[in-house]
Amino acid sequence: NDIKSRIQLLESELSSVLHTLRSNTSEVTTLTEQKNSSDNLEKLSDAWEFQETEIMNAQARLRSLRAKLAVLEGKMTLAIMYPQTPFK
Repeated sequence: NDIKSRIQLLESELSSVLHTLRSNTSEVTTLTEQKNSSDNLEKLSDAWEFQETEIMNAQARLRSLRAKLAVLEGKMTLAIMYPQTPFK
């Protein structure tokens, strides 16, 4: 159960990262479509820079999630291969 709940937590975090990336991309796309005025170009530049930062943060979170998942998979493999028996 602990493993299942940890996997669900990791899936939830991954879903959050993907949602963040998708919503930020749509914001940049909207600003790109309106880039005719200099004000909108400035907003686009700021949004683009913010988007790049968000992508780097999301990539870092994703790498962290993948590392946690790899550790969890390793623990599961060990638990399956070498089940603990109670001491007598």
